Amino acid sequence: MHFDPADIQTIGIGLAAFLSTLIAVFIFLSARQEKLGRTMGTMLTAIAIWSWFGFLYQIVSNLALARELRVVSMMGIVWLSMATVNFSLTYLEERVPTNRLSKGSWYFCIIGGSLLTLILICDLFGGRFIVGDLTLPTDQVLAPNAGPLMAVVIAYYTLCILVSAIFFAARARAGIDTSDRRQAEIIFSSLTVALVLGGTRFAPWYGFNFQPLVGAVAAPLFAFAAFYSIKRYKLLNVEVAFAQLLIFALWTFTFFRILLEPTMEAAIPDIVFFLSVL
Repeated sequence: MHFDPADIQTIGIGLAAFLSTLIAVFIFLSARQEKLGRTMGTMLTAIAIWSWFGFLYQIVSNLALARELRVVSMMGIVWLSMATVNFSLTYLEERVPTNRLSKGSWYFCIIGGSLLTLILICDLFGGRFIVGDLTLPTDQVLAPNAGPLMAVVIAYYTLCILVSAIFFAARARAGIDTSDRRQAEIIFSSLTVALVLGGTRFAPWYGFNFQPLVGAVAAPLFAFAAFYSIKRYKLLNVEVAFAQLLIFALWTFTFFRILLEPTMEAAIPDIVFFLSVL
C-alpha cells in the first residue's frame, strides 16, 4: 500500500496519541502520589493534546474547523515544552538541590509558555499570529500557513529542549553510582532524542513534507522512556501495564484498519470489534 505524507503523519500522530493517552492514564491512576509520576503524567498529557488535535486536523474536511484544531495542537506543543522542563527539574532535584539558576530557567520557561498560550488563544478567536490561514484541504497540506510568530514557538521549543537536556545531564552526573548514572543517561537520551525528532513536525509549516516519517519515531521513544521510568521507579504495576498494552495493541490495530478502509460498509466489522475491545 502506498502512503503519501499525509497518511504517514496521520498514522504517526494517531499512534502517539494512543500511546501517550494510555500511559498518562496509567500514571495518573497509579502514581499520582509521587511527584515524579505527576510531572511525567503531565508531560504525557501534553503530548496527548498535541497528538489528538493534530490527528483530528488530518481527518476533518472543514477548513475552518481544521485550523482551530491545529491551534489547540500547537498549545499542546507549548505545554509539552513547559512540562518537559518541569519533569527534568523534578528528576534533577532527586540528587541536586535547586539553585537560583535552575529555578530561574524554570520560571522563564513557564512565563514564556504562558505568554505563547495567550497568543494561541487569540488565534482561536481570529488572530493569525502563530497559526495562519488554511487554504487547502488537509489531505493536501500537512499544516496551515505559518504565522509571523511561529518562529518564536520553534525557538521556545528548542530552548526548552536545551534546558531540559542540561537538567537531565546534571542529574546523570549526580548519580550515586554507575547504575544510577546509567539509568539517568537512558532517560536523558531517549527523551531528548524524542523531543528533537518530534520537533521535525514543524517542517510541514514551511513546506517540507518528507519529515513526518522521521517524526513518527518520537512516539515509541517517549513510550520507551516512560516505561523505563515506570520500571525504574516502580510507579505502577508493570505486569498490569503490559496486560493492558496487549489490549491496546488490538485497539490500535483495529482503529487504523477502520481509518484506512475505503468505505463505511467495509469498516463495519472492524468498528464492532473496536467497540468490543474498547
